[in-house]
Amino acid sequence: LEAHTAERIQRLVSPDVTLVGLIAGATVETGQGYRVTALRANHWIPAHPQEQPFHYIIEREGSRIFWGADGGWLLAETWVRLRAFPPFDRIVLDGTLGDTEGDARVFSHNNLPMVRAMAAVFRAEGMLKPGGKVFLTHISRDSHYPRAELTQILARDGLYAAYDDEEDSF
Repeated sequence: LEAHTAERIQRLVSPDVTLVGLIAGATVETGQGYRVTALRANHWIPAHPQEQPFHYIIEREGSRIFWGADGGWLLAETWVRLRAFPPFDRIVLDGTLGDTEGDARVFSHNNLPMVRAMAAVFRAEGMLKPGGKVFLTHISRDSHYPRAELTQILARDGLYAAYDDEEDSF
């Protein structure tokens, strides 16, 4: 969370939870051994226009995930920072929109052609470890294929849908 967002939300959560405010590019280490780096997301929140949403690089014990779960096409500065990291085990991208065209949400969320294009570049640039996977999340029910059909469509491109009731281990 951005520093001022963390301050605003802290009073709404349990006193046992401590929110840490981040700035883009900063890395924090948690007491559980995670390293978390915040990167700017291409997303705008109309109710809080001063807030800058983040994507995250999460590292622990040699494993690395890029969590780009809520935001459109990656910003150029985010792409440059991502490339500075060793390859990822998992890349999670916003997949809000299906093959939808003409939907204004595309300026803050990805459709399938955008995800396919980014995944191809991640692979071409060697940004995934052998066996690494690209997942879609933040999947909108009103603009996507039914679950079984989406799974088949994504499989053709070596992509996976991430659902709340599933687990993936590496």
